[in-house]
Formats: sequence, structure tokens, C-alpha cells
Amino acid sequence: MSEVVNNMPATGQELDLRQRLEQGLKKWRRLSRDNKSVLAIALLAAIVAGTIVIILWTSSQNYIPLYGKQELYDTANIMELLEKEQVPFRLEKSSGQVLVPESQLAQVRMALAARGVRAAMPAGLEGLGNVTGLGTSEFMEGVRYRHALEGELARTIIALDAVRSARGHLAIPKRTLFVGRDEEKPTASVMLDLIPGQTLDAGQVEAITNLVAGSIPGMKPGAVSVVDQTGQLLTSENGDKMVFGKLSVQQMDYVRKLEQYIRQRANDMLLPMLGSNNYRVQVAADVNFSAVEETQEQIDPNGVVTQESSKFDKSVDALAMGIPGALSNRPPETQANKQPAQGSEQQARSNDSRSERSELTKSYQNSRSVTHTRYQQGRLEKLNVSVLLNSQVAPKEGWNETQLEQIRQMVERAVGFDAPRGDAISLQSFPFSQEVLVAPPESTWWESPAWQNSLRYLVGGCWVWCWSSSASVPWSSIWCAFTIPSPSWMTSRTTSRPSRPPGPSPTSVGLPTSSRPSPWLMA
Repeated sequence: MSEVVNNMPATGQELDLRQRLEQGLKKWRRLSRDNKSVLAIALLAAIVAGTIVIILWTSSQNYIPLYGKQELYDTANIMELLEKEQVPFRLEKSSGQVLVPESQLAQVRMALAARGVRAAMPAGLEGLGNVTGLGTSEFMEGVRYRHALEGELARTIIALDAVRSARGHLAIPKRTLFVGRDEEKPTASVMLDLIPGQTLDAGQVEAITNLVAGSIPGMKPGAVSVVDQTGQLLTSENGDKMVFGKLSVQQMDYVRKLEQYIRQRANDMLLPMLGSNNYRVQVAADVNFSAVEETQEQIDPNGVVTQESSKFDKSVDALAMGIPGALSNRPPETQANKQPAQGSEQQARSNDSRSERSELTKSYQNSRSVTHTRYQQGRLEKLNVSVLLNSQVAPKEGWNETQLEQIRQMVERAVGFDAPRGDAISLQSFPFSQEVLVAPPESTWWESPAWQNSLRYLVGGCWVWCWSSSASVPWSSIWCAFTIPSPSWMTSRTTSRPSRPPGPSPTSVGLPTSSRPSPWLMA
């Protein structure tokens, strides 16, 4: 059977491809048979290895845990159900967790829940109703109640968004009936298993400590310790106090918001004049959170008479004279209707004792004023403001002292500068460095999980199509074309196709029809 060859003019790309193919064939024929066998085996091994890699890559899936580490479930029962449902799964060697494909996680959980298998939450107070023992001791009752209380607290903490699971331990001392002894305070410890990629800030940790402390009578937030799954202590030694500066979370947040508010006021003043990137403002506020109560009493030195009293006393006493005895000490007898003599009256006066006493009392009252002052916590005691200007945006001659003083006064009025309080402000001008902000690289479309999953199936399909297409290629004829010298008319081919040489057709060179060169090599 004769073959028809179309003598059409070849383009430049086709000629270049033919020349490269001819050069490759020449190099291949120069190799020995052993080298050809080694290269063929290496090519076959590379094809097989690539096939295995592509198969594994296209069939691989992202496996994630079916349940959390702290969730209790029957692993053997779950594995049996997954095998019946023909769901692929794996077991993690380190923790023994059951891993399922990420795309089938929701369906597997729903299927297991329909079969009655679900992760068990920590036991709570509902477990106390199942215990009906008449001979249960007081110790066992206390242990069961504490265990149920730990489960209830764990359930409450698990409800937080960033917490995947939690476990708590309570140390509640036994009460004593003796008065005067120092009673031990209850303590608690909480272990949190956080969701990967999420963390708890200081405010959330303090909320957990207050939540646990509020559930136990007599427990203080400082007696609660919170630890995450990595062993990091989320609470400090002082419980609700932070290590940095020994300020509570609310106090640190108040200082940060105050500094941000003052900085924003300065920015609003400088932005219209200098631009957004031509100045920097930093604020340091000294805030006093001490609770202070002060009482002052002032007394007026100019007193006022509020009460005055006077008293005058006068007394006359007769002295006893004469020889001691009853008769000599008797008072003289007076005769009726008879005036005493002049001398005897003077003698009587000289023998009497007279006393006079006067007393004057005045009460003075000084006016006084009592002032009781209670200072609120969070008083701003001192404010330090630092302003840096970009000298590159200044006029040609630069800012003079008058302009800098005007800018300083504007900033002082904006931030509420108070010199008697001890506030300080610094205004400097320096050239800014021209730094180019490098934007973070944007994720390309092929990095998305959806495209990667689609790419797996696309590459696998292309590889299967290539293998199925290559199955129809006569490899034996190609091998013979590489090993048997080609005719002279093929090796002496130039840019223009010559006419077919006289002689027998290519089918009559002694080769079977199935082993003759492929038409795509002759084209």
C-alpha cells in the first residue's frame, strides 16, 4: 500500500524543529547499545516515578481530627462505624486521634450522631441524680459534688469562642468549727485547649479568673491559675494583676486610651498644616490610680465672744475671842431699848472677818471649716508630649523660632498643657528618611485550596490522557528508527523537500509494516 506525502512548504518553526530532531537522532545513533539501554531504563523509571507521585498527590486529602483532644468518645466504636460506611480515616500516632478528610468532617459527625455516637462533654451536676447510695460517706459526697462543679465550670469556659476544650481543678478546704484558726482559702486551676490560630488577651483571661472565683464562696480571683495547652501560664503571680507595671488590665487599657485620645487631638491640629507623613507625635501620661481621701480643718484665729458671765461674793465672819471656856465664848447679851456704846461697836467691827470675791468668765468661739476630699482613681498627674517635624517640608529658609513657637502653642492648647502640673512638651525638626513601605504579597489564585483541589484532578486527567494517547504510538517502530540507520534521502534533507529517490518504497526495505518508522517521524 502506497503512502501519500503532501509536499507543502514548511514554515521556519517546522524547519527548526526538524533540525533539532535530526540532531537528536544523530546523537542517539552515536551512542552504544548499552548506553541506549541505560537511558531507556532511566526514562522508563522517571515516567513510573512521576506517575506514582501524581497519583499520590491527586489522591491525597487534608485529614483533620474528628473530635478534640479533651472530648471523650469510644475510638474503637467509631473506627468500626467508619469502616462500615467506607469512610477513609487515619490514626494519629502521637495522640491516637481519629483523622478524617476535611471535606467530609461535617457529614461524618452527622452520621455518627445518627448512630448514637457523639463526643461526651464534661460531666456536670446532672450526674448527681444517678447516684442513689444510702451508705455513701460524706467524703464521697463531697468529691462527687466537687467533680460535678468542675464539669459545670468547664462547660461554661468551653462556650468561649477561642476555647476548644477546658478542664478545671478545684481545691476547696474543709470548713472547721473552731474559732480563731486561720481558715484556708479555696484555690482553682484551669487548663485551656485553644483553637489553633487564636489566643486569649489579658482581659479574657481575667474574665475567666473572675468567672471561676465567683462560682466558689470565699475564692479570690488571684487564687485562680490559667494555663494553655502549651504550658504557658496566662495569669501572673498576683492573680488579677499583670506583671507589667503591676497595673490591672483595666488600668492599662485606660492609660492606653487616654494617650491615644491626646495623640489624636495633636494629630488633628498638625494634619492640615504638615500632611499625614510629615510629623510624629508621642504621648506619655503619668496616671495615678491610688485611692486617696483627704480631710482638712481650718480655724479662724480671730475668735468671737459667744458667752460672758460675772460673779461677786462678799462674806463677814465674827472671830471668837476670850479665855477658852463656855462662858467666855457665849455671845454678849443685849439689853432691850439700849443703844450700845460707840467703843464697843468699833471693837466688834475689828473683831469681824470680811472677804470679797469677783469672777468674770468669757467664752470665745473660733470659726473653722472642715473639707473632706476623695480623689478619683486615674488622675492625670503629669503629661509628656514629644513632637517631631519633617524638616524636608519646611520653607527654603527653614522654620524660624517664631513659627516653631506658634506650633508649640497650638499643640499645648490641643493636648491641654498645664505647666503647674509639671507637663512638658518637646518640639524638634529633623529630616525624615524616605522608606518605601513594602506591601505584603497578595495570595495568587493558584494558592487557594479550591484551585489546588481542582488542579489535582486536572493534572491527573492530563496524565491519564497522555498515557492513553501514547498507547496508540508504535513504540517498536520508533525503537527501530533510533537503532537502524535511516535512508540517505532522510539524512540529506534540506530546507526544501526533495523528490522521492528512485527505488523501492520505504515499505520494501526489509522491515515489516508494523516496524517501519512512524509517519510523524517522516513528516
